[in-house]
Amino acid sequence: SRSIAAVLAQAVTTLTIQPSEVITPYHIDGSAPAAPILRWSVTGGASVRVWGPGDGRPDGFTSNQRQGSAALCPVLPDDPVCSPEPGTYEYRIEVRAADGSALGAQTARLTILAPPIP
Repeated sequence: SRSIAAVLAQAVTTLTIQPSEVITPYHIDGSAPAAPILRWSVTGGASVRVWGPGDGRPDGFTSNQRQGSAALCPVLPDDPVCSPEPGTYEYRIEVRAADGSALGAQTARLTILAPPIP
């Protein structure tokens, strides 16, 4: 039988949000102030699922791609402006083997800050 460490070593996962803290509101079209970017990459495993809040739904952002990136907006944007409520939003990635067993998971957190009071 294989050790858990050997099984987990089969799936190398990265999940990052840059920047991880932003002031609301921001733009999702690349103009300043720009949206935070979620980036992920997986090596190994049979299936991948990345998800988190988007378009005003808890699981509104989803992807099954092994690697990718996305501008984040936890709420339904008023294109190109995203105005989420201040707080912390979580994005997750899970990697599974062909038999459905978990090989790895990670969570990245996005913190939305209120704008400064003039």
